[in-house]
Amino acid sequence: MPGMIVAPEPLAVEAAAQVLMDGGNAVDAAVTAAFVEGVVNPMNCGIGGYALAVHADSPYEDFEAFIAAARAEPGALTVADAGLMTAPHVMLGLLERVADVRFTSVHFDGGAPAMAAKCQKQVKLM
Repeated sequence: MPGMIVAPEPLAVEAAAQVLMDGGNAVDAAVTAAFVEGVVNPMNCGIGGYALAVHADSPYEDFEAFIAAARAEPGALTVADAGLMTAPHVMLGLLERVADVRFTSVHFDGGAPAMAAKCQKQVKLM
């Protein structure tokens, strides 16, 4: 197999190598590695990262306060995403598992409508 795959997480390298062995191209392999990296280690995502945004006048002063509120009322906090099974939706599911919380996902047809909903205070988080 020509080429080289470099990623901090061994699972990301393994997944990317499998894409290449299955006939995928370098872009497919890079996207796969980045996605696996984001799932395995969300704080060190391969291509960019994921951010959480609340409205400027939100009562949550920091991430810990937001998680505490989510734990206090499971499912009460609404979170906008760019659509079912998009990367933000999947990463939110990962956050729920890691932080032992439950949110209510509100799926939009893309990131712009999701951001608009957050800015208009229709959801608590994006």
